[in-house]
Amino acid sequence: MDLTTLASTKTTFCLPTSKSIEQEDKIHEDFLSGIDLNEYTYPQLHQNTYNSSNGNSNPNIITHLQWLDSSSILTKSTDNAFRVYIPPSDLLDSRTEQQLIPFIRCFHNTSIQSFETHPLSSVYRGSIPTLVSSNDMPLKLVDLIPGGGNGKYRLLKTFNNMNQYNEKYESFLALKFVDGGERFIAGGGGKMLKLFDVNRTGPIRDIENIKGLISTITVSFSEFGYAGFYTGGFNGHLSIHDSQGTIVESTKMNPMDGNGISQILESKNGKYLYVVSRNSGHIRVLDLRMGLQQLSTYDLKLESVDLGSQRVFGDVLDRSQGLMIGGTNGLIHWFKDAELGQSTNHVTYDLLDASGATINNLKVNPDDNNILALGIGDREHTNFGLNISNCTEY
Repeated sequence: MDLTTLASTKTTFCLPTSKSIEQEDKIHEDFLSGIDLNEYTYPQLHQNTYNSSNGNSNPNIITHLQWLDSSSILTKSTDNAFRVYIPPSDLLDSRTEQQLIPFIRCFHNTSIQSFETHPLSSVYRGSIPTLVSSNDMPLKLVDLIPGGGNGKYRLLKTFNNMNQYNEKYESFLALKFVDGGERFIAGGGGKMLKLFDVNRTGPIRDIENIKGLISTITVSFSEFGYAGFYTGGFNGHLSIHDSQGTIVESTKMNPMDGNGISQILESKNGKYLYVVSRNSGHIRVLDLRMGLQQLSTYDLKLESVDLGSQRVFGDVLDRSQGLMIGGTNGLIHWFKDAELGQSTNHVTYDLLDASGATINNLKVNPDDNNILALGIGDREHTNFGLNISNCTEY
């Protein structure tokens, strides 16, 4: 498999956070000066008025990315900003690497503990409803499509997440929309898991018997997943919940598997779960048909698993093409036999553009398996940013 970089943020994020924002503003300004704004009005980039990035010398790392639809990408970075990118329409035809410029940039005024976009979010529908949880703040539903001239997101609704015993707002470490976006699950500290209805203010149910702090939630589409969802914890516990949240099955990962579960992926055939843990050089494959019995292990061949609190996220390909995930030293791992629960066909590819940095986020385009969105960067290298690559072999 050959990887060709089609577009990227190039050197925008290869600077300390404060400088990268300044460079981003300049690139955006230059771009607007070269187009006819009478045909289409671009949203103004939100300016950081919260002083969290002013003079910040830390690297600006993408901690989350996702395709909103097949033609736009949402990222969240350590500068506490959401960005939406619309790749150029001639992406596949261009012979040179193109510059990615944010279409939307929204800063958040407090540190973001977790967030979740509505499953129907789309730039072209004109709405990106997003749940945002912060420390000791009301849980908010905002629209990342700016509503005013300053580029700031619009507040749609707040939810009552106040603890009745200490009158403090509870923060959630994992959020997930279910039932097509009509309800959502919120998990956080104190072995807490709550079910909310988007049309109501407070939780409609507290889910009990939770095994530790919830770190990730994944919706199940498998016939073996009880029409519910999966939760993973910082203590390595993984549980299957039915549609009402009741735990049906549960297991615990080996303590050697890292510092808690960071991602749970479900195979396209609905038979297996791929469990990714923080600071682990392995992915565990569990069989849903056999009571979460471990079937095999995928070795990420990391030279060092000491990534601190940084996490690595992968994606499952359509058409039974397996599992892809990034790693250290600019490597992409492709487990071709993942849909069989096997690890016999494992290949790695070196993305030269990463220059040895960690590929911490990898997402496959929902309409074209050949297009990958990659979040690149760790705390030890100087190459950071968003990369869109084309795979020439599947």
